[in-house]
Amino acid sequence: MAGVERNRIAALRDEHSLSQADLADRAGIRVATLSEIETGKGNPRLSTLKRIAGAFDPPVRVTDLFLDTDGKVDARRKLVRIAGRLSPEQLGMLEAVANALLEGAPQPDAAVKSDKRAVG
Repeated sequence: MAGVERNRIAALRDEHSLSQADLADRAGIRVATLSEIETGKGNPRLSTLKRIAGAFDPPVRVTDLFLDTDGKVDARRKLVRIAGRLSPEQLGMLEAVANALLEGAPQPDAAVKSDKRAVG
């Protein structure tokens, strides 16, 4: 698992009035490990994240430990859940729609190139 860069462990600690030492003790991990995870410098195992999630009272889900700053994570999760219920034919239609949307989406590099042409 890559480093956990954007997480909300510190915010959850604050909501539950826990210090890093309190949460680390409850989770059975070192304070330094928790600090690294909170700051995105750590590369935690899933088992460690499960221990942290379970250390809250009431326990939270591992997925609750991560921020969704732009709404994309929740949207992706919903799409994955929906896709799991679709027939193969419906999945093909969904893929075709997604590809059409991507083809029509402006590409960041294209916008930069067009700006450079206008200036030059």
